[in-house]
Amino acid sequence: MSSTEAADLAYLTEVCKATDVSLYDLLFEILEKVQEQNPNNVANNVALFPKFAYTHKKEAFRPLPPKIKKEYRRSIEQDSRTLSRAQANKKSLQKTLSSTSAASTSKKKKKVPWQYRSLVLESHIWSQIGIGLPNQDPYLMDQWIAQFVAKKKLTDVRFIGVIFGLEGNYYIIESAHWYPDPDHKNYEEKNTMPAPPRKGVAVDVQPEPPGKGINRCSYWVCSYSSGPWTLLPDVTPQQINAARCIKKYFSGNLDREIISYPSFPGKEINYLRAQIARITAATTVSPTGAFAVHEPDDDEDDEPEYDNEEDEQNQPPKEFKTRPLVDLQAGWTAEWEAEGTKVMNNTEQWVHHYPHIMKIGRVTKIPEKEEDPDAEEEEPDEDEQEPEEPEEEKELLLPIMKDKRYNKFKMPVEKDENEEEEEADEPDQPDDDQQNDPEEEDSDAESEEGAEEDPSVVRIPAWQCRMVHSLSSAHSIVYVKSNRWPGAHAYVGQKGKVFGTIYMGNGLKKTCRAFAPTPAQEIQKEAADVVEVEDPLAAHEKLLLRGDELPEKDSEDEADDDADEEQEDEEN
Repeated sequence: MSSTEAADLAYLTEVCKATDVSLYDLLFEILEKVQEQNPNNVANNVALFPKFAYTHKKEAFRPLPPKIKKEYRRSIEQDSRTLSRAQANKKSLQKTLSSTSAASTSKKKKKVPWQYRSLVLESHIWSQIGIGLPNQDPYLMDQWIAQFVAKKKLTDVRFIGVIFGLEGNYYIIESAHWYPDPDHKNYEEKNTMPAPPRKGVAVDVQPEPPGKGINRCSYWVCSYSSGPWTLLPDVTPQQINAARCIKKYFSGNLDREIISYPSFPGKEINYLRAQIARITAATTVSPTGAFAVHEPDDDEDDEPEYDNEEDEQNQPPKEFKTRPLVDLQAGWTAEWEAEGTKVMNNTEQWVHHYPHIMKIGRVTKIPEKEEDPDAEEEEPDEDEQEPEEPEEEKELLLPIMKDKRYNKFKMPVEKDENEEEEEADEPDQPDDDQQNDPEEEDSDAESEEGAEEDPSVVRIPAWQCRMVHSLSSAHSIVYVKSNRWPGAHAYVGQKGKVFGTIYMGNGLKKTCRAFAPTPAQEIQKEAADVVEVEDPLAAHEKLLLRGDELPEKDSEDEADDDADEEQEDEEN
């Protein structure tokens, strides 16, 4: 083909922007239709050809390409993050299938701790009580958690829930405290807090050791199924108390700085750990009778006896072993199995089985400091205030109905015209909910005279109890949800065979009033003016050394005379 022919062909094949068809394609279709169909014998009658070409162009179906708006084009384009996560899920499922086929040939079956149940089975109950995850997430997370538990050899694994963030979510699991060194040993805690530098200055409370108190469990988080797991560090009392004073939404980035007032000692990974500690301590509840406080065996209580104090002091530190707080009771549903799950539809039938966090940010008391026999005893200061008594640890398995109420408010009541005129003359007074602390216990409020008889006062408890499928006792589910921590639920179903807790929320505590940040400290006042004082005279110093009284200001002349006489005596 010559260059002229190539140029002519390129001209004919150029696509028209209006019709999206080239002249070459249009002529080819017309000639092909004339050869195959030859309507009205157009091949032998050239006068009919223009009309035939116009009819063909009009009747031809040529769909135009879809015009996608700019705002929707981004969602249709291939997302690299979604593609990478899908490929990771594919690899995870392939590992699961290979391990399942290998396990089917072996005779031994691995025992799974009772705390960990399949999320696929749990998700059915979640959907019944009004919460849950997308349909594919429970299955994918179930496989991913199983692989991770087998890899790290974790024990007492429990799925805590999901904390939603602005850029990513946190899927959380709990396990017995994990140590990188398998031969790691813990020892009894000792009071290592230094003495305050001066009176009136507080010293930071020492954190609880790993495996004890608020750090007795380890927590792992990941942002999505098949995503990397991250071990959260142990929490300190300073982080707990700082988290109580601020409200910050999670971003999904563990390395983000927490900018707040009061300042938070750490990054988002520490803030997340502090909030998880608060949520688990306040919302981990169970039906009454399901657990009993763990009673140590005789071997656990045995302590070595020493002949004298020197032998006791020379002994190595005592090893500390983490023991369970509660034990699951077998057959705990036998008493009410005939009546069904509806017996649990009452807040009296639910108890806390995780310890309470005290005001100092610890679960256990600070151990007493050992007295140093060589240290000198400090004299007590009369002006010094007596130290506050340490807060007592709360017992386990306390009913949730004893929790502090969520809120109290007064309903408006219709009044007569005479009463309105009398109230108009009286000065306005704050309502009851403004006078009392909103987190005050119900027992204190109800002890007031006439508090229970006042129908206008509405008290909102910390927990609400609900029941679904009440017609069938075999399928009924009873659940309680927290008003103070939105997203926290506890449930029991199948006549007590299935029970557990789940949290799905933003990780923030809900207050009955609008949240107000902590105000800044008062500006330091200016120092007082310096008072000018006359310099003491040498004669006055001598009088003080001799033990005599100083002369009054009016008797200056006498003091001068005495001073002159003393100088003369010295000269002689």
